Amino acid sequence: MKFASLTLPLFAASYVTAHGILKRIAIQGKVFEGNQIGSSGAPSVIRQVSSQDPNKGANNPALTCGPNSGPAALVADANPGDTITFDWRTASDGLVSSFSLLLINY
Repeated sequence: MKFASLTLPLFAASYVTAHGILKRIAIQGKVFEGNQIGSSGAPSVIRQVSSQDPNKGANNPALTCGPNSGPAALVADANPGDTITFDWRTASDGLVSSFSLLLINY
């Protein structure tokens, strides 16, 4: 039992990462898709990013939005009390660690 309780978290940790992009959001069930990293796809409510790589340095101007990021082309409406969900993914569509998401969404 001790082996399983120790190896399962280690095994699962190999499938998550702390760096990612916002792939989609849903507001009251309406889903808004983001574009692939570095693409100039369809207009979206999710800002375009050029990389999922981490930003380093407290004075880095890319710290809040990422390197070479652009503003979102569209705006999504949300009302008080609406349910909003965020789907954060890696560049290869893998999972992003839940602890990182708490910090990002805050």
